[in-house]
Amino acid sequence: MGKLVSRNFERKRNACIADILKGTIFVRIDGEWLPSTAFSARIGRMRTSDGPWVLWFKTKHRVRAEESLASLMVNQNRLKGVSEKICRDHVCDILTELCADDVFDIDAMVRKSKENLFDCLKLDFLGFAEHYYELIEKRSCEPVAVRLTLIPIMPRLRGISFELSKLDLGLLDRQDADSIDKKIIPRFGKQPWLKEKGAFQYATKIFQLEEFGYLAFCVERGTKEWCLEQSYLKLRAFVAVIMSYLCCVHKWECFQSVIAPPPREWMQFSEIDCVGWCASAAEPLMPFLAHGAVLEEFHVRDIRVWYQKLLSLPSEKISRVEKCANYVNLGSCADGMLKFILCYIALDALFGRRWAVERSIAEGIDRFNPESSEKAAPLFDLRNEIMHGGSRTIEEWKGYQMYVGKFRSTPERDILKICLSCLFRFPGALI
Repeated sequence: MGKLVSRNFERKRNACIADILKGTIFVRIDGEWLPSTAFSARIGRMRTSDGPWVLWFKTKHRVRAEESLASLMVNQNRLKGVSEKICRDHVCDILTELCADDVFDIDAMVRKSKENLFDCLKLDFLGFAEHYYELIEKRSCEPVAVRLTLIPIMPRLRGISFELSKLDLGLLDRQDADSIDKKIIPRFGKQPWLKEKGAFQYATKIFQLEEFGYLAFCVERGTKEWCLEQSYLKLRAFVAVIMSYLCCVHKWECFQSVIAPPPREWMQFSEIDCVGWCASAAEPLMPFLAHGAVLEEFHVRDIRVWYQKLLSLPSEKISRVEKCANYVNLGSCADGMLKFILCYIALDALFGRRWAVERSIAEGIDRFNPESSEKAAPLFDLRNEIMHGGSRTIEEWKGYQMYVGKFRSTPERDILKICLSCLFRFPGALI
């Protein structure tokens, strides 16, 4: 079976590489070449300043072949943690470098006597394809490392440091220097931790603001971009679970936010060089809350129990909960109609069945949040109104005034409450 999979992979890989070479043309052909993908390369073994240059053009066929090869590569275990974009970049870069070797007919390339790069190949194609792929794979794996991503999280939430070891994520109290020294410094950092500021010496100012009591962390293996993306996905679900627990069990009022902008900064450390990368382009994990809360030991214990119940479920149920939690977090950070849509997607992710969306979600709400069963029908009507272009805002919905008058609340506020309640109760009810 393993040999069959390997041969199938090699066949697809060689087909992609052949299409890449055939889609690298030397003469511009109207309707086939892409002006945005024209590129030049110096050829000749030494690449001297007076060496010849050749101008290539990528066809649309080649661009699709690059995408197919990159997609094929990232599904290999050796390239776990590498993005398709990195693979695509190296496909072009390494091919350009190979023009300096004796694998292509340089004279034909300069004179453009042949139509494409495949026809200029001097070596056996199968041997070239294997060598070319190995170079791409090696170059793509170079930036792969174990990385820790830190995010200042949940303004006005404080408490003890804790970690979910199976998921390799958790929360660090900024004043808990011992936990920070134990988790970060030995593996990832050489930057001094300033206890009086609760931040690394060279971190941005946002990491030093007193409003942020917690630093969320997640450890992944991969490139910088891949680890950041995966860490945010995990931490979004983690934050949603904490919110659902506090709201359902301790009636924490998490729905009021202030006008202050939430944090968008992140910091990442690598085991390779222990360099801290700072940036501020990420979406927030939590709005800037008007009310605070403190996570104590019994809160942490309950959250650990929740995760133990979750991990005992079938993989299909776990996947539903993870996707639901992700959209709940996105919805909590949004406002108005966007909040409503994202939260309804969360309910669909948790309960939805094809061809029976309304019934399956209504049954889920009735089971896990029975006190809101009466709201299921009007909320679904609003969902249809928005999704089918009947309303541009929630207030424009014809049933809005009736809903507010009857339930003394707003649809976007209620659907977030329903999502948090169903998310928290789901794992325990299925065991």
